Amino acid sequence: GESADARTLGFLTEQFQKLAGSKYISGNYLHLPMTKADLSSYLGIQPETFSRSMKRLQDKGYIINSVKHIEILNLEGMIKAAEK
Repeated sequence: GESADARTLGFLTEQFQKLAGSKYISGNYLHLPMTKADLSSYLGIQPETFSRSMKRLQDKGYIINSVKHIEILNLEGMIKAAEK
């Protein structure tokens, strides 16, 4: 739950900021060059846990998750939540 959400938030905000100005960022859209399975493995969580975490983050209004990209809706809120 909380731990997976914090890891996911931290990763997404870090990538969004690190990749700014690259081909992976288009406006508020983050195009990750890895699969969701690769992402969950990188974060050290199960793919199902990662999927639930992404759903919770979407329900909280931080992101809109789709197959090809993630739209960042509230970067400031994400950064604050990841720091908790």
